[in-house]
Amino acid sequence: MSRTAESSTFALAGARELFEVVLANLHEGVVVAGADGQRLYVNDEAARLTGYASAEEMRLAPQDEARSRFEIFDIDGKPLPPGRLPGSRALAGEDTEPMLVRFRLGPDGPDRVSEVRALAVRDASGSVRYTITFFREVTDELARTDEQRANADEYAALYREAERTTALLDALYGAAPVGLGFWDRELRYVRVNEKLAEINERPAADHVGRTFAEVVPQLAHLLEPMARRVLESREPVIALEVVSGTPSTPEATRHWLASYYPVLSPEGEALGVGCVVEEISERRRAEQRTELQLAVTRILAESDATEDAVPRVLEAICRTLDWDVGCYWSTDPDPDQPTVTWARPGRQLDGFLAMTKRAMLSPDTLAGRVALSGSPEWLSDLPVGTTASVAAAEGLRSGVGFPVPVDGEVAGVLEAFSSSRLSEDGELLQTLTAIGVQLGQFLLRKRAEDERRLLLQRERAARTEAEAAASTLRKLARVSEAALEHSTLEDLLRSILTRIVEVLEADSAAILLLEEDGLLHVRSTVGLGAELERAVAVPVGKGLAGTVTATRAPLLVPDLSELELVSPVLHERGINSVVAIPLIAEDRVIGVLHAGSIAFAQFVEEDARLLELVAGRIAMAINQVALYEAERVAQERLHFLGEASTLLASSLDVDATLARVARLAVPHFADWCTVDLVAPDGGIQRVAIEHLDDESAELARRMFAAFPSSVEDDWGVGAVIRTGEAILSTELDESTLRAAFGKRPEYLEMLLSLNLTSAVIVPLSARERTLGAMTFASAASGRHYREADLQFAQELAARAAVAVDNAHLYRSAERRRDRLAFLAEASALLGSTLDIEHTLHRFGNLIAENLADWVALHLVGEDSPARLITGSHRDPERSAAVRLEIAA
Repeated sequence: MSRTAESSTFALAGARELFEVVLANLHEGVVVAGADGQRLYVNDEAARLTGYASAEEMRLAPQDEARSRFEIFDIDGKPLPPGRLPGSRALAGEDTEPMLVRFRLGPDGPDRVSEVRALAVRDASGSVRYTITFFREVTDELARTDEQRANADEYAALYREAERTTALLDALYGAAPVGLGFWDRELRYVRVNEKLAEINERPAADHVGRTFAEVVPQLAHLLEPMARRVLESREPVIALEVVSGTPSTPEATRHWLASYYPVLSPEGEALGVGCVVEEISERRRAEQRTELQLAVTRILAESDATEDAVPRVLEAICRTLDWDVGCYWSTDPDPDQPTVTWARPGRQLDGFLAMTKRAMLSPDTLAGRVALSGSPEWLSDLPVGTTASVAAAEGLRSGVGFPVPVDGEVAGVLEAFSSSRLSEDGELLQTLTAIGVQLGQFLLRKRAEDERRLLLQRERAARTEAEAAASTLRKLARVSEAALEHSTLEDLLRSILTRIVEVLEADSAAILLLEEDGLLHVRSTVGLGAELERAVAVPVGKGLAGTVTATRAPLLVPDLSELELVSPVLHERGINSVVAIPLIAEDRVIGVLHAGSIAFAQFVEEDARLLELVAGRIAMAINQVALYEAERVAQERLHFLGEASTLLASSLDVDATLARVARLAVPHFADWCTVDLVAPDGGIQRVAIEHLDDESAELARRMFAAFPSSVEDDWGVGAVIRTGEAILSTELDESTLRAAFGKRPEYLEMLLSLNLTSAVIVPLSARERTLGAMTFASAASGRHYREADLQFAQELAARAAVAVDNAHLYRSAERRRDRLAFLAEASALLGSTLDIEHTLHRFGNLIAENLADWVALHLVGEDSPARLITGSHRDPERSAAVRLEIAA
C-alpha cells in the first residue's frame, strides 16, 4: 500500500473514531439502522436505556427483541403499535416528529417515559438508505412540579424543535443539512461540516485551529464564554436561539437555533465542545408573516373607521417586521385625505416625515409608481430622488410599496422603510400584497356602510322634519298656554321663560322691557342668578337686546364672543350662543326676549322662527298684564295714601305718626323706610326707621345714631333737605355711594352693609319750607324704583309734610298760650303782697315750674352789693334745701 493510501486510511479511521467518541458522549441513545432494519450502530446510552449489557449486544440482538421486552404506550396510556414508532415510520420514508413514548418493563414494572426522534438518510435517488433513531428518558422531568413541568415542556418543545433539524445527522456522512462543529479544550475549531462553514461564510478547512473571534467576530463575545462554561460544567446548552448578522452583512437579522454539549472520553475526560446549529431564519420569517396577517385581520375587525385602521396597520407592519417607518398615500385628490405616517419611537425621521406629508404622488416616488402600475415594488437599495435622498440622509436603506385596490382601482398605497439593507423577499411581498387587498376590502366595506348610513340619515332627517313640525306645534301650544294662564306680570314672565328654556333646551332665558327712561331693563330671568347683581340697563341700538330692539328683527348668535355686549351678565354666566326676538305690541317694541346656552351654536333658524311665532302672543299678554298690573298698583297706592292720610290726621304727635306711616310703607313700597326732620338747631333728626326685621331695624337705628346724616352731604337725605329736590336712584350701586360719601368712610361702610339696590328720597315741604325727608329703599326684594314710584313717594311726602307743619303750628300756638298764662299769673303774684322776699320766693318757684330747672334771684341795694334772695328748682325738696343754705 502506498504512503498516500496509508495516510488516507489513517485519517478516515481517525475521523470515524472521533465521530464514535462524539456519539458515545451524547446524552441520548442513538441507533443507526440500514434500509432492511438491521442495526448498524448503537451507542452505550441506547444500550443502557433498553436494558442491554453493552452496545454491541444490542446491535447484534434480533430486530424485534428490544420491542418485545417492553409494553409500549403513547403519552396518554393507550397501547402504541410498533409501526407508529418514529424509527418504523422513518424507515418507511415518512417525515417524523419527536414523540413521547410511555413504556413498562414487564406487567409489574413502573411506567417510564422516553422522548423518541428519528430521521431518514437518503441516497442520491431519494431512497432511504439509513435511519437514525434518538431517544432519551424524560420520566423524572415529567414528574416535576407544575411550574417545573411547564418549564420542562417549554424546554422540551424548544429542544424538539432544535433536534428536528439537528437530527439530520447524515452530517456524520458529510451531507448533514444542519451545522455541526467541534472545538478542542482551547476552544479552537477542530472540525465543522459544510453547512456550518456556509453559515460562517468561510471554507470548512479554513476553520481548523482558529478561535471564535477569528471566525465569527460578531458573536465571539457570546459564544466563547458559553462554550467555556459548557466545557467546565460539563452541562449542555440546548436550543439556544441566536439572533445576529453574518460576517459579510452584520446589520442583517438572521436566526439560528444551537445546542452545545461537552464531548467526553470513555474515561470522562473533557475532549472539547460539540455543537449542532440550525438556521431558522425562514421559519421566523414565516411566523412573522403569519403574526402580521393575524394582527392586520384583528385591527380591521375592531376598527370603525379608516382613520382609525390605517395608522394601526402601519404600526403593526413596522413593529412585526422590525421596520422603521410606514406611510399610507391615498389616491383620492381630496385635500382632506392627507398622507398617514407612523415612525418607530426614538428614530429621528422628522425630515423624511415632513417631506412625505408635503410630497405628491408622482412616478419619481415609490408610492407614485405603485399607484400607477398597481403592482408591488421592493427596493433593496433606495435610489437617489426627492424623498429617497432625505430617507438616505436619515439612515433608511430599503423600502417596499404595495397597492390598496378597491373595485379594480388603486385607492391607496402602503409603504414601509428599514434602516437595514433587506434583499427582496418574495413570500413577504406576497403577504404584504394580500394585506393591501384586505385593507381595500375594508375600505370598500366602510364605503358601503357610509352610504347606508347616509341613506338612513336622510330617512331619519325626513322623519325628524315631520316630527319637528309636530313638535313645533306642541311647543307653540305650551308657550301660548303660559302666556294666558297668569294674572301678575312677574308670574307671567317667569312662566314664559321657564317654558322657553324647556322647549329650546336652553341654559338661560331673560325678558328685558323698555322702561320710561328709554332703556331696556331686565324684568325676569331663568338660569341667571348671582350674575344679575352686575346687570345694567341697555340702551336701544347697543349690545344684544339693544340691537334687536332697534332692528325689530330676530338675532341668532352662534358665538357670543363675536358680539359686543353692554351688560356682562351673559358672559359671566358662561353663555356662548343666543337666540333673541323683539316683543312688539300695537306696533311698538316693548321689550326683548332671549334664550342662551353654554354650548356654541346651540340654536338654529327653527328656534328663532318658533319664538317669532309666539312673540306676538307673548307681547300682547305682557302688555295686557302690565296694564292690569298698573291699574292694580294704582288702586293699592290710592288705598295706601288714604290709609296714610288717616294716620297723619289722627294725631298731633308727629314722631309717632311718622313712624306709623313708615311702618305702613314696609313692605308694601319699600324694604327700608326712614323719616328725618330738621331739628331746631338746623341739624337732622331721624324720627323713624322701619324694616321687616325688627333686629335689623334696631341695629340700623344705632348705626345711624352714631353716624347721622348731614346737610353738607352731596347725596342722600342731607342733599335733599338742603336743596329741596327729590332723588331717584333706579340702580343704586357701590360706585354711587362711594362717590357721594367717600369723605365719610364710617357712614359709607354702614350704607354698603345694607346691600341697597334702589332708592327714592323725597323732601317734606310745606309753605315753601323743607321740614325733612322721607327715604324709601329696596334691598333683598330686588325692587327697582321708576318715575311712577317717585311720583307716589312725592304724593305721600306732601301729605306727611302737611301733617308735620300742622303739628308745628299747633305746638307754636300752645307755646304762645302758655306764655300768656305765665305772664298773667306772674303779674298777679307780684302785685298780691308787699313782702318782697316772700313774693320773690313764690316768683322763683313759678319760673322753675314753667321756664327753667334752676332759678336764682338777687337784690341790689343803692350802696350794697347784690344779695341772693332765693333759689328755686323744679324739685321742691331741692328748693327747700337751697333756701336753708341761704338762710344759714
